[in-house]
Amino acid sequence: MYKALPLALLLASCSVAPTNQSTNTKTVIYDEGGFIDARNHEIQQLKRDNTKVEIKGVCISACTMYLSLENTCVHPDASLGFHGATELPFIPATPKNKLKYDLRMAKHYPPNLRKWFMEEGRKIIILWKTKSGQEVHDMDPSYIKLCKD
Repeated sequence: MYKALPLALLLASCSVAPTNQSTNTKTVIYDEGGFIDARNHEIQQLKRDNTKVEIKGVCISACTMYLSLENTCVHPDASLGFHGATELPFIPATPKNKLKYDLRMAKHYPPNLRKWFMEEGRKIIILWKTKSGQEVHDMDPSYIKLCKD
């Protein structure tokens, strides 16, 4: 299923539940993504802090980079949205930059999801391709864990 990216969605910052300090868990309820470099910095901090990430709801664009964390899990009904890189909302990246940015995203995905993203997902610019948590898990079950309720 493809969804249109409203301008407000692209311009808004991500909204996730704050990290629960007692369990050291970050719960994603609704995260619109953002800039790749900023998310990569956050991911490095989450790794250092050994923070678990639980994707429960909507996780679009750069949010999907959480899948690179060893202690990330997805709920089967979570909705993950994938699209190719843009330089600004609705403005496609130049071919050289697009490949560079798409590769930065893809390095955060396990092998089968990475292959799908580089062959199909990165071609989507103004829209995004939605996959459920179950679908993403089924692509790479040894890498992407389902959350236990």
